[in-house]
Amino acid sequence: MKRTNLIIGFLCYALLALILIVCGWWLAALLLLLIYGVVLLLYKRNKKAQWLIDGDPSDKETLDTLIAQYGQPDDVVIIDASRANEPFGVILVYRSGRFLIAAGKRIPFDSITSISAKNSATPYTVGQYQILINTNDKLLGTLHLNAGYDAQFATNAATQVLHALK
Repeated sequence: MKRTNLIIGFLCYALLALILIVCGWWLAALLLLLIYGVVLLLYKRNKKAQWLIDGDPSDKETLDTLIAQYGQPDDVVIIDASRANEPFGVILVYRSGRFLIAAGKRIPFDSITSISAKNSATPYTVGQYQILINTNDKLLGTLHLNAGYDAQFATNAATQVLHALK
């Protein structure tokens, strides 16, 4: 959300609250401003939640660093063509070591319970397709990897990862 939209929204709420105060409804005005504050906090928290999906942009590892650490992968699955040179755009599969690297995290094959593609759009927003990697590891949980806006590409990428596990 742009800063100007936030300012305009706040000014509208403040004007409405002022009208309510003048009419003697000060409790309703206070409640209205409180609701606006909660909505702002939830919005900021939602923006921070995107970092849980993509990781903190300040500490992203490069693909070269991951390959230097784990060696050459047996297979590379591109999940987002626009970010194919970043750790969040590919899944590195190491069949000999029985693990894969997704979003910079090492995931053993044994801890993976399922892999699927999911449309994250809602009726009100356009969302990317995601590849979900469900694990039985409590620290990893379920990884949601953005795979762009193409359903067929996301499904093919999820299928490639699934076949690489066999």
